[in-house]
Amino acid sequence: MVDTVIGTEDAERADIPQTERVLLAAKGSFAGLAAARWLIARARTHALSVQVSVAPDALPGIGDEGPDPAAAAQRVREYLQLVEPAIESDVVLLSADREADVLDATLETDLLVLTTTVADPEHEVRPGSFASRVAMQAGCATVIVPRAWTPADGPIVVGVGDGVGEYAALDRAAAEAQQQDRCLVLLRASRLSATVDRFVPGDLDVEFADSLDSQSLEDALNYVVDRYPAVSARPVQSASAPLEALIERGRDAALIVVGSATAADADGADVVARGLAEQPPCAVMVVPPGQAAAS
Repeated sequence: MVDTVIGTEDAERADIPQTERVLLAAKGSFAGLAAARWLIARARTHALSVQVSVAPDALPGIGDEGPDPAAAAQRVREYLQLVEPAIESDVVLLSADREADVLDATLETDLLVLTTTVADPEHEVRPGSFASRVAMQAGCATVIVPRAWTPADGPIVVGVGDGVGEYAALDRAAAEAQQQDRCLVLLRASRLSATVDRFVPGDLDVEFADSLDSQSLEDALNYVVDRYPAVSARPVQSASAPLEALIERGRDAALIVVGSATAADADGADVVARGLAEQPPCAVMVVPPGQAAAS
């Protein structure tokens, strides 16, 4: 979602780096292979250098119970090398504090790729998952790949909001659309309470909210057209709540892009970004405020 008060004449474009440094933090083999498939598809338009992470308590001989994540990480690396040899890859050893290590690594990484065992956004999820916690704090853009991910020919969808720092998500989404030669859908969801009846004639609250939504969409579209003229951008206004609207649009999308500071509630929780990280309908990219892609 996007900060629509944009003084951007001298802002840096979110150009995709020539070789993208990627950290893949996958715990299980099935989820890891889903992320590997996503990276293989991405390699069609990006040069990638991938590190597959593993924690030391998962190394062979230390623990005999359950699946061996170290072996799973090696299988993911071998799968990458087999299917797409152009992807540079290796396995990196993390400390016992896996979450802290991953967050530290994002300060020197262009893209963090996480996986989730959620196969469908309608399934029950556990709030506060590893993927959602890390995505909300990462120092670089984070992509969450659902376990059942498959390639899609759909557009890139980005939420258009009002929060400070949300412009970074719009900028990154436009750069991704340009790099991948995809249409960009600018989605503005309603900020009205669900208790408001939109069908009452002459309701001033509804009219005012709709006019703000239209202006936000127009500002976002003008921004994209000005800075990314090669991108085909389509504005869409939805009467649904932001999370619901993005999940619905995401079912046919190649990627959803959202800011980690999107629609924060009174406690500072990033409601929309966190919800998408826990229930991704497709691959979801979470962009931290003020962070453009490395160049």
